[in-house]
Amino acid sequence: MNFNGFPINKSTKANEDNDGKIHTFTLENVPAMFDDESAPGPSYIYPHILILAKSLTFDGAKINIFESTQDLYNWYKTLVNSLENDNTDLQVKVAELTANTTNDEEKIKNIYYWVQDNIRYIAFVDGIAGFKPDEASSVFKKRYGDCKGMANLTKQMLIEAGFDARLTWIGTNRIAYDYSTPNLSVDNHMICTIYNNGKPTYLDGTEKFNAYQEYANRIQGKQVLIENGDEFILNIVPKATANFNKETVNYSLSLDNEQLSGTVSKTYNGESRSGLLQYLSQLQTDKKDTFLLYFLNGGDSNIKVEDIITSNLSDREIPVNIDYNITINNAVSSFDDTMYIDLDLEKELSGYNFEKRKTDYVFDYKKHLESTTTLKIPDGYKIGSLPKDIAITNDNYNLKVSFKQSDNTIIYKKNFEITESVIKKTGFNEWNDFIKNLNTLYNEQITLTKQ
Repeated sequence: MNFNGFPINKSTKANEDNDGKIHTFTLENVPAMFDDESAPGPSYIYPHILILAKSLTFDGAKINIFESTQDLYNWYKTLVNSLENDNTDLQVKVAELTANTTNDEEKIKNIYYWVQDNIRYIAFVDGIAGFKPDEASSVFKKRYGDCKGMANLTKQMLIEAGFDARLTWIGTNRIAYDYSTPNLSVDNHMICTIYNNGKPTYLDGTEKFNAYQEYANRIQGKQVLIENGDEFILNIVPKATANFNKETVNYSLSLDNEQLSGTVSKTYNGESRSGLLQYLSQLQTDKKDTFLLYFLNGGDSNIKVEDIITSNLSDREIPVNIDYNITINNAVSSFDDTMYIDLDLEKELSGYNFEKRKTDYVFDYKKHLESTTTLKIPDGYKIGSLPKDIAITNDNYNLKVSFKQSDNTIIYKKNFEITESVIKKTGFNEWNDFIKNLNTLYNEQITLTKQ
């Protein structure tokens, strides 16, 4: 795989006993592995040989190993069938979580969210434990497990509640393969699939703040291998659009004695929401307020944030809303009859220049930012100059920045939509040209002149 573009020579010769062949692949003068952050998984970009152990012949008889996906599933199933799942310890908790519920979806959510909230994810791989799930009762008692143990616990708790839940193997987007090449490298993760009203929903207990029927970008569009008795089901995890992860930012500012002040409202959805909640959950309670202040002012001592009001930060099913008052120093300067104003505090994407990259750039998830900043023009002033609008649109992203005047208000808008989470090397020139123009715009100032 990935041999194109590399100086690779292959030779074949018989082995010493003349009962097999030795295949030799030689690379010369090949550069080191790329030192790029946010790069695709190695199996996407580096030349490698994927060994498929399909079968062996012993005493004249052919024995399948992983000739087909069914063979791979059969081996996985032997590991699952060897589990001694005793759900006695789970039953009281399941009864507690499903009591006083009004419908099946509420029961499923209560169980799923309990696993997310109460079982610590620890990825520990030791021999066969790299492939065999831990017993559900063990994970329940320890309150920790790897992805397989957490998936098995989720499955068994849902079965105790009367649902059709199944273990599910999946390779995250770090892996280039699917089950058309059955082997032990094709997957690196396990989740649980529940069939409710005949439709599958995928539950990943390792994603602590994903709501029910929300899927992390790392598994979206990936093939899943679902338990189905002696058979198996192949399916695809649904993809979300960039709008699902939308961030909305609104600044309403006014000028007073060369100081900007006003109100800010921010809303986070999808993975922009779950990522923020995940980070907050890792902080000690007495440090959450400190972090929020730093998060909102960007560590800039010239920006004062006060009166923060948030939505319920323990509810993963609603957007995160943050409203606050803001005062900004050193963003305005005056000379003679002209004011110079730096109106952009965030400067999103400013550092995303890929001129020195050797690999595609992979965002954590598809992004959509919609930012609006309004500035009230002080009495006695008029607009001297505004930066020029810029925009670019292609299959991977839609990026637009605009300025306009409405009555006595300047309206500054940014709409950045990354529709695919990968920026290909082949598109770097176009991307970099826009980022250069964007940084030029960020460095420009709005001018107001006395009338």
